[in-house]
Amino acid sequence: MNAITVNNLPQISHENMPVITTELLAKLYNVKPKNININFANNKERFIEGKHYFKLTGSLLKAFKNKVDEIYSQNLQPKDIGSQNKGLYTDNIGLQISSKVRSLILWTERGSARHAKMITSDEAWEVFEKLEDNYFSVTKRTTATQRKILINACDKLALNNGLRSDIYTSVANRFGYDKPVNMPIDILPEAIEYVYEELLAQEKARKANNINHEMVEVLQDMEKLYNYTTDTAVSLIRSLNGINAKYQLSAE
Repeated sequence: MNAITVNNLPQISHENMPVITTELLAKLYNVKPKNININFANNKERFIEGKHYFKLTGSLLKAFKNKVDEIYSQNLQPKDIGSQNKGLYTDNIGLQISSKVRSLILWTERGSARHAKMITSDEAWEVFEKLEDNYFSVTKRTTATQRKILINACDKLALNNGLRSDIYTSVANRFGYDKPVNMPIDILPEAIEYVYEELLAQEKARKANNINHEMVEVLQDMEKLYNYTTDTAVSLIRSLNGINAKYQLSAE
């Protein structure tokens, strides 16, 4: 029987994100599954669903079981792609999910890291670092083409706002990553939306500021030439030019 290691761990994912079951994580960290469950139960406030873990029930669980069964059936015989994979049998490493299971927890990279910290053993942390490099990174990196829209948006945001590299890092950090290249593909649409919201907010602020300065100059000229009061001038200019009332005007 082959011992489970990071190198022979079958790749499973949920919502385009690499995940791992409690049983497999416990085997890798050399603890019992109940230790993982107890740590989770005692620290639930530190785990966010969708970020650190997924809980599958009902139709989602059924679909996931079917996907895992397909992986299981495909790997009952030794893989013959590279000597490092020869002799891999998923039935020996506990990939199958019991039909009696009514709910299933899947741990993400962040959730697995939390558990490694809670176990507080050098072995667990060393295993997590291997998972980070060889398992969770498999589907995490995106191609330059996939990142193109995000990078172009960041470049626009960087205009008059600092170095492009700083903007790249800032946007990636907002979504929990160190740089855009490490952001998974399912995060990219949300990140692109965020950057364009920032661009829109800046554009509105710029236009409002330009309108404000222009109006102040007009008001000052009108007061000098026609002896209009500021309030009267503001009212007239707004009615003539249809200035949106949301722009706050301030004349000094």
